[in-house]
Amino acid sequence: MPYRREGDDYVHHQPKSGNGRAMQPSRASSSTETSMPPQYTWLEGLWMAIVSISYLLGYGIQISIIVEKYSLGDDRPPNCGLYIFFFLVPHIMAGLKNLQYHYREAMEEDGEDSSLGWIINIVFLPFSPLIRFVRAWRFGMGEKDNWEDGIRYVDEMVTVGVLRLFEVFLGDGPTLCLLLRDDVWGRSTDWSETINGPQNQVRCGPQCSLQPQNPIQFWTVFRMIFLLSKMAQCVTFYIVIVKRLQRLQHPEHFRNQRNASSRQGRVNLFATLILYIAHFFFIGSRVIGYSMVDTAWGGWVYLIVGAHWLLNTAWHLITLLNSNGITAARSVWVPNNALG
Repeated sequence: MPYRREGDDYVHHQPKSGNGRAMQPSRASSSTETSMPPQYTWLEGLWMAIVSISYLLGYGIQISIIVEKYSLGDDRPPNCGLYIFFFLVPHIMAGLKNLQYHYREAMEEDGEDSSLGWIINIVFLPFSPLIRFVRAWRFGMGEKDNWEDGIRYVDEMVTVGVLRLFEVFLGDGPTLCLLLRDDVWGRSTDWSETINGPQNQVRCGPQCSLQPQNPIQFWTVFRMIFLLSKMAQCVTFYIVIVKRLQRLQHPEHFRNQRNASSRQGRVNLFATLILYIAHFFFIGSRVIGYSMVDTAWGGWVYLIVGAHWLLNTAWHLITLLNSNGITAARSVWVPNNALG
């Protein structure tokens, strides 16, 4: 058995003991289970539906972008292969991370080591968040019969948030920078003159007229706004669900909250909306700046941006692993007093 800290224990229906046999979970009193606010409600189901639809739409929009860029023939933008690269890499990496989670579940949980589970996770590797969405929905619907399924629901949603961060930072962000470079700054004559200096323009006499430039179409603007909103949604979703997880891990820090929903860390619609808007403008300003620098200095700037994000992520993970907070998306320990 690999070494695990005390805080790494799982809270699920039937964990495995050291000899591989299923252990019976500790059951709280019926009065405690009845008084515990449910983790899965109709609002959670609506939120899951919105996030799932945005994930599928994002998949389709990125495919349409690749098809459109390669259909231009000789007029394709420079480094067009980056669109395919930033489409495949995040989904493959998220799928591999999901396989790691499934391997850990198969080693430590009863009923998770079947061949069918491995086949599903391997075949649908590029769609790993959808697998976790289905599992979260199943645990949420089973909370009526077993309160532990509600805690597993939160655990699965945290895993969804982690997997979708690959999609945000390795896929949507770079793709949006490329779209701004090719569809906005690449069309602007003023911006081209600012970067490359005055160019010899085709002059026209009084008896002729120049062809007007093609305006930016609605579809071009819509997909940029959609990708930006999806990035803000994913980051907001991750922050909100991790907040809930932390309150389940350390309920003693939130006992003085006025109502059960606050102690549980449930979604506050107004606060979530403000957080979403803040991330929308913050990410949008960063993406616009990166796309301008890419147009002026070349694609090597993405190496600097990637190194910056990598260092920030590594420091964030090291800080979490060396603290008493969350140790991993699938390492959740909820003490018995979380039920009160």
